[in-house]
Amino acid sequence: MSRWLASLDARKIRATPLGVRGHNLAVTPAGGAVPFDLSDDEKTLVHAWLAPRSSRMRWSLLRSQAERVTLADDLLRRLVECGWCEVELQPTGAEAIPEPVWVIWRDMYRLRALASEARPREPVPPVAVWRGWQPASPMLAGLAESLCAGQPGVPLERRLKIAQALDAWITAERQGSVRQFSRFALGRERAFTEADRHWLAVAGVDLGAAGVSDAAPQLYLSGPVTLQCADGSVLPASLLRGGLALRPEVLAGMRQMLGTVRAVRVVEGAPVFEQLVAEGLPMLLLRLDGRPSLAWRRAAERLFRLAAAPVQVVCAASPVGIRTALDAGEVAATAGCSWQPWRMEVEAVALAQGGSPLDEIDRAALAALQRATLPAPLARLAENIAEAGHKLDVESLFPTPED
Repeated sequence: MSRWLASLDARKIRATPLGVRGHNLAVTPAGGAVPFDLSDDEKTLVHAWLAPRSSRMRWSLLRSQAERVTLADDLLRRLVECGWCEVELQPTGAEAIPEPVWVIWRDMYRLRALASEARPREPVPPVAVWRGWQPASPMLAGLAESLCAGQPGVPLERRLKIAQALDAWITAERQGSVRQFSRFALGRERAFTEADRHWLAVAGVDLGAAGVSDAAPQLYLSGPVTLQCADGSVLPASLLRGGLALRPEVLAGMRQMLGTVRAVRVVEGAPVFEQLVAEGLPMLLLRLDGRPSLAWRRAAERLFRLAAAPVQVVCAASPVGIRTALDAGEVAATAGCSWQPWRMEVEAVALAQGGSPLDEIDRAALAALQRATLPAPLARLAENIAEAGHKLDVESLFPTPED
């Protein structure tokens, strides 16, 4: 048992194992928050700890702000026992002794009021706040790294505010326009700028996939099948063959698919989708415009399950296109379907001769892909893109007779 854990009054806390193996511990107060006397040093430290306004903070960051570690350890003990926070402990060191790792505040506003008589310390440097911030959404896992290479004249506080708001937006499964997100994140409809959008794109964050888009969410599909909706209505094959756009939540609730398809093809962009619709092959076609949103994922997963057929994915021969194909493949795998890239095998020579140069967003996406494990066809494509320094749009993978 760790020294800090042993210092707690067992009558005032509960220790609950976490995880499958129970190696982690959650230490929670036995009762509600109770005011208690704080020294001036403790009040100052409480203000410093609450300055980032994040309800979940790394203990190592909080502890580093104390002039004496004993002051920090004792204050944390009293805060837990008096009901003001919870602590998550994880095994550390060779002996795997559980030590505090995360502190979760229960009532930040009342605690700040309790310590309001003290003069707060200087605000925590934004870079330190970023290092202590862990997004709830996996989509934003690599975002914090981009802050340390901040651009001149761009306050880190602003970017942290946008990142935290986007994390809350994704977690709440919100869907809305760029202006709505701007008001949600920054308080004004036009405060979110192209520079903000570019920063997120370079960091690998697609706003459309995060549910921020000016267009109403729709999923275009086509195929020789009949779909039965949740309300009992039917979408006949005669209607679907020519291509149809439906709201994702409608498709996510489909009860049944009548008819057989050889495969499901996920294609990026309207031109290629329309070209394949005109061919009239016994395939279910789904159109993908950029990286898939949560709503698109749910609808596609339902259709994959109903079709019970192999999934083929074609996107642009670019770093972002590879990432988009992986997203679609992940949905197929979740639905229990095999999947593979389709028509995405492009040699470096073809990329260099017919493609366009990689931009900053492409280079950032390519660097992330080179650190990941990719299916063999996409790994080769990533290597060829890196060698050529060029990319191809998806239309170039479907040459017309005139070409």
